[in-house]
Amino acid sequence: MRALHSVHESAKETVRKVAEVWDKTKIPRVHEVRCVQRLEKVYNEWRNIRKHEKDSPSEKRTMRKEAFKETLDKVFDLSKQNAIDLMEKKKAATNPKEKLVWEEEIAFFKDQSGPRLAIIGEVDAKDRRRVADEVKKDQERKRRAAKRQEEQEELENGRERDSRRRKVRGKAT
Repeated sequence: MRALHSVHESAKETVRKVAEVWDKTKIPRVHEVRCVQRLEKVYNEWRNIRKHEKDSPSEKRTMRKEAFKETLDKVFDLSKQNAIDLMEKKKAATNPKEKLVWEEEIAFFKDQSGPRLAIIGEVDAKDRRRVADEVKKDQERKRRAAKRQEEQEELENGRERDSRRRKVRGKAT
């Protein structure tokens, strides 16, 4: 059985577990300390609402409760405010193969702000491996093409030498 934790310790552990999921993406996220503060604020707001729940209903209390419910969708949104801008900058600074990954990350992030159709999972790891493999293959192709080009130039240089030798021999006879 687990020992009881303080609100701060519980918030810290919760944020750590949520951050593990967020770290599977390339989405820039807020520092854990700030996330813990945000979660504690949500918890305290929930406690205040619960504390006055048995009081006679009022319009102010009902509005406060509805406003709180609307904030729950963003409780575990650990992204930075300028996350899309940061991802766009990283996308612009990478090679063409990785740009596709960044485009997918941006699309995923936008989806999570809306209908939430996409999920974080093994696909991200597979995509990263696929891109790494493609980059390696691309580098290998370039290396082989450079080697072929070098061999072709050596062959052409050899033909030119042979041609010159034949001309020299032809003049000598």
